[in-house]
Amino acid sequence: FEGAVLKWYVRNQIFFDLNLSKHDSVLLLKYEDLVTRPHSLFPVVFDWFGGEFHNAYADDIFSTSIGKAEAVPLSSEIERQAQLLLKRLDTIYPTQEIVDV
Repeated sequence: FEGAVLKWYVRNQIFFDLNLSKHDSVLLLKYEDLVTRPHSLFPVVFDWFGGEFHNAYADDIFSTSIGKAEAVPLSSEIERQAQLLLKRLDTIYPTQEIVDV
């Protein structure tokens, strides 16, 4: 589990290392938002990539997966670092101008 969390950490730290929040070519989205609002956010994603969205693409996306994972044991330092990075991402996320289609 710690390996998976460290992989998540490294992949998401790149967002800050490369200052991607300042790039118009980068769109930060939360999984929780995508699965709770698929019909409003997936069109945004498709538009972002220049693709054509059809409502059927989001018909089978449900929010039932949220909150199902059990807490996993992590070392206190890995847990602390992951939580700090998540807070940084959560701070940046609402500053984006994501316009629901």
